[in-house]
Amino acid sequence: MTKEERDTRYRESHREQRRLAEKARRERKKHQRTDKPFVGVDGEGGNIDGRHYYTCLRAGDRELYTGAPLSTTACLEFIGSLPTGFIYVGYYFGYDVSMILADLSQERLARLLNRDSRKIRVGTDREAFMPLDWGDRFDIDLIGGFKEFRVRDRWRSTRYVTIYDCAGIFQSSFLKAIKAWDIGTEEDWAIIEEGKSARSSFTEATDEIRRYNHLECKLLAQMMESVRDACNAVNIYPNKWTGAGQLAESLLRTHHMESYQGELPPVLEKPAATAYFGGRFEILRQGILNDVWEYDINSAYPDAMQHLPCLAHGEWTTGVRSEIYLVHLQWAGTDRYDRNDPGPFPFRQQDGTIVYPASGRGWYWSWEVEAAKKIGLWNITIDKAWSWVQECDHKPASWVPALYDYRKSLGGPRGQVLKLAINSLYGKTAQNIGRPKFRSIVMAGLITSYVRARLLRDAYRQGECVMFATDAVYFQSEAKFETGDQLGQYGVQHFQSYFILQPGIHFSISGELSKKKTRGVPIRLLDPDRIVTIWRERGRDGGYRFEYDKFWGIRLCNQTNHMEMLGQWTVEPKTLAYASVVAKRMYEDSEVPVPPVTEEGQFWRLLAYEFAPLSLKESVVYERAMKMAPESIEFYMAMENEPDYPAYYQEIEGLKDA
Repeated sequence: MTKEERDTRYRESHREQRRLAEKARRERKKHQRTDKPFVGVDGEGGNIDGRHYYTCLRAGDRELYTGAPLSTTACLEFIGSLPTGFIYVGYYFGYDVSMILADLSQERLARLLNRDSRKIRVGTDREAFMPLDWGDRFDIDLIGGFKEFRVRDRWRSTRYVTIYDCAGIFQSSFLKAIKAWDIGTEEDWAIIEEGKSARSSFTEATDEIRRYNHLECKLLAQMMESVRDACNAVNIYPNKWTGAGQLAESLLRTHHMESYQGELPPVLEKPAATAYFGGRFEILRQGILNDVWEYDINSAYPDAMQHLPCLAHGEWTTGVRSEIYLVHLQWAGTDRYDRNDPGPFPFRQQDGTIVYPASGRGWYWSWEVEAAKKIGLWNITIDKAWSWVQECDHKPASWVPALYDYRKSLGGPRGQVLKLAINSLYGKTAQNIGRPKFRSIVMAGLITSYVRARLLRDAYRQGECVMFATDAVYFQSEAKFETGDQLGQYGVQHFQSYFILQPGIHFSISGELSKKKTRGVPIRLLDPDRIVTIWRERGRDGGYRFEYDKFWGIRLCNQTNHMEMLGQWTVEPKTLAYASVVAKRMYEDSEVPVPPVTEEGQFWRLLAYEFAPLSLKESVVYERAMKMAPESIEFYMAMENEPDYPAYYQEIEGLKDA
């Protein structure tokens, strides 16, 4: 054997040893993640002498209770003293974080909430975030809003205690979640239901309240153990327990999705970002409609993912040279185009709203362009074009259909876990907060473009379209689409009478099916019968007034400069204006600014199209929205911890999943 052969053999042997060592390390780490017991963390507050205070805090069997309101120092000392070897989880933990940090000054809270203000550079190519120090003893950090709350007691240890907000996994109230996962007994459920309904009247932490609090922590830990078992059964091993986005990330790691994403040339970074739009929300008819058919694509975004190209093997070239291309174009409706019909492309106005006008210009992906060309109602002129020429036969997400079928065969909790993970895959490609390993603005843009193109094509194929809602299209006649429960097929429902008020607020008013959809306003705050009655009486001049409980959390108090209200609850009035939505057909050209309506109306349109992530905490249009409608922003913030509220936003929760 020659020296060269020996060296080659040695290198190959070493490479295999390193591979096996890395595999063993990953297995050890995986089991370390999966073996730690869960501990539920929850606190209770009460109204004492007209103010709301935090009165007890519990982590499993450990409790902080003094008989008096708890201070920030006491709470941080309690959390910092929790033992290692456990995974600590809360359920809609934002309330607790606000109460725990109630003693911090506004300046300190502002710095805590703005994580970018604590960013430092480590070495030449890495960034890190400094924690917020509290006195000479505690370090505090918030990640992803309230998804991770981290505390370190420097007097005790160099480690952090992290509390994950796991509510995003369940997308429902705690009571609904434990029932769905069959956790606890019917007696336990009754205690939880009674405790939840009585929370607003809590005063001092009585023995009964403390027992209720203990039970909630116990059931939460049991439920998370069941969730983990279900995840492991389908080879999902999340690094964190903060929502469905983490389940999706585990799947993407397993299938090495990052290896198919490639690098985007700098010249295309801005065009690709400009061509990214979310789901299509648009009403074409408003009011009470008879005979409405809803066609809803089963797992629309996962279905679109299976058509994604491999972006790692190929090249970007100018011109239209392949099926996947990105173009800057101008369009205008022909004489045959009726302005009451859907427009072809989304257009982002200066105030952030998205409209679908008869004419305009912008960057768009090939799937939407081809759909518009096939319909043939617009003159389309392409100014610039780039094509992706793939040089391999890889299909990065070809595994999605089989996983979808497997999820259907499972049913029960394991099937639910897989459903959440699959439906959150898209969000990880669009994630732009934290360290998004799977972010690809090209893949994210292609996914949403594919779904919008399909809905547009089918809307014109059928006719009589009255509304688009992300992955669903509504008609006033029955369509001949392929329906069923397979991936990408349409599910169908028929409603004898249906009410459409605005994007995100629409529901059946016939007796045969109960369907109510709201976004931005929890359904429990609305009286559908009253909403319809007002419409019948006043039409677009009407307005629905309601009241909601506003919790003054740390972000709301910091933003409004009302720190004296921190931790308090108030009852606030709100009006849902029926004329707040301006239909796209009011615009003669997409370059014309949106006609002024009301501040509230501007906000709700902005919310309907742009604020898809779970919270406003790091929205790119946040500052504009705050100036536009501060009262509506306050309402939005107050709703963030509503059990009914995040269900819709979870659809693309990964966008802000740090």
